[in-house]
Amino acid sequence: SDSINFIRNIVKHSGNDGISMVNDVINSNLIGNYITDITSSGITIGHPQHVYIGDGRNHAKYAPGVEGVCKNITINNNFLYNISTSHGFGGCAAITAYFVDTTKITNNHVQSTAYNGIHLGWGWRNFTDSTTCKNNTVSNNRIINTLTRLHDSGAIYTIGQMPGTNINQNYVR
Repeated sequence: SDSINFIRNIVKHSGNDGISMVNDVINSNLIGNYITDITSSGITIGHPQHVYIGDGRNHAKYAPGVEGVCKNITINNNFLYNISTSHGFGGCAAITAYFVDTTKITNNHVQSTAYNGIHLGWGWRNFTDSTTCKNNTVSNNRIINTLTRLHDSGAIYTIGQMPGTNINQNYVR
């Protein structure tokens, strides 16, 4: 998918993710949205199996030729409130970006999450030769009252290698 724009929408009361762009989405924007009362992640970009593209593993969700990293995505000026706080749930971030390339997560307000505010990267194994998560930006976000139920994370949580990625000027309370 190319050039999908979610601009100034209200997304609420979802029993799953609020907005998801998981496979081969490029040049797209999520700007000025109000996302609240979401059971899972408010925004999900990318997929946790995109360690390598076209590897055709037996349990891969996307076949070679169909699988693609999400690239050139802007997540800007969104308000995410009360994310992943429903009883029995709580293991998701307000904004989740798995293996993504040139994704900009900027100027968002995240408040009241059971787990992390912004999650970037994936893979507890060290995929040292993976080149799919890179050149991302997490800056000028305001993150308040996260980790209200689970505590093995951070307001901004990163995992795995991600060359060229910058995380700066975020406010966490």
